[in-house]
Amino acid sequence: MSHPRTHLMIDLKDTPPHCSELVAHPPRRLPLGTFAVHQLQLSANQTRPTVPSRAVHAGCNCQCRADTFASMTTPNRPVPLILDTDIGDDVDDVFALLLAVRDPAYDLLAVTVVYGQVEARARLARHVLDLAGRPDIPVAIGSSDSLAGPVNPGDRGNSMASADEVMPGLGSSEWDDLGARIDPRPASELIIELVRNVTVPPVLAAIGPLTNIAQVLRQAPDIAGRVASLVIMGGRLGEGSIVGEHNLNMDPEAASIVLGSAAPMRLGTFDVTRDAVLGHDDVERLRAGDPACRSAGDQLALYLRRRNRPETSMYDPVAMTLAINEDYLRTEVLDIALDVDVPGRKVITTVDAGSPGAVKMQASIAIDVPAFHAHLMNTITGIPASE
Repeated sequence: MSHPRTHLMIDLKDTPPHCSELVAHPPRRLPLGTFAVHQLQLSANQTRPTVPSRAVHAGCNCQCRADTFASMTTPNRPVPLILDTDIGDDVDDVFALLLAVRDPAYDLLAVTVVYGQVEARARLARHVLDLAGRPDIPVAIGSSDSLAGPVNPGDRGNSMASADEVMPGLGSSEWDDLGARIDPRPASELIIELVRNVTVPPVLAAIGPLTNIAQVLRQAPDIAGRVASLVIMGGRLGEGSIVGEHNLNMDPEAASIVLGSAAPMRLGTFDVTRDAVLGHDDVERLRAGDPACRSAGDQLALYLRRRNRPETSMYDPVAMTLAINEDYLRTEVLDIALDVDVPGRKVITTVDAGSPGAVKMQASIAIDVPAFHAHLMNTITGIPASE
């Protein structure tokens, strides 16, 4: 008897303003001490799951499987981290970068940028690191195109806010200086050198399209066995929308290479990462901080104004948290394979263990939203929330 295949739909991370997804299912804040849980459920006649979202008290004795909430603790020593990002579109990349550089649980080794306007992305990453007092962390430029060729100029990867908006006050000399301090090595070369030469296997966190990571695995297949884990932002538990997830669909060939590799992987799913948000209430607290915080607050305010939103999801910082196994994030191990749902759209399909092409991947299924929000803001600002 064949078993029904269920799908982790790769859903839209960078949702265009006209898409109804955020209108129908906006990010939500949950009461203190609760988890936002996304539990996979199948009936006998279903080939795809429905995924009800509900709030469950932490530690409750509910119907959720106990292994879903297995204890996960932060390691005693910092986790070596390489961050591959498409910083410059959604503002969550900025907060992922600041969290990576300010959380003592991470040892940020390098930042690489990918997709579209990579020179501008690299300068923005360099600027954020400089403001955070870390000019020593290298930033390298990766691929502007997908493996199949140039990206469409109309894609959102080419709709970054202008440098004057996200880095106000910079003259041409400062702009040139940022460019001059970009690491000359291509992103893939820098990643390969770091992974091969560090003593402790690093985590490679991919929070943008997977082109750079695919190039690394093509050039040096041994890297798959040298990283502690590959953390990916993407995917959705359950029924997806008619549009695919940005990071995978901007380079589906790269997605096939990466998700088909032997690297141990962890997936921060859209369903879970969207629940943690920052909004107008957080802007002033950020602006009360140091230069890096003030810049992040200004970029958050700009992003909310440009998108006409009261708040925006912190997809990337949440997904990156899988690198350190914080208690406020829970995962489940799934056997998955990459599939094609319709031409040009990739889905991740759960299959039976041992199926051809199946790999085991940890996928996020629950988050303690208030705990993550407090951790993100307290770590970045160094200012505890006022009572």
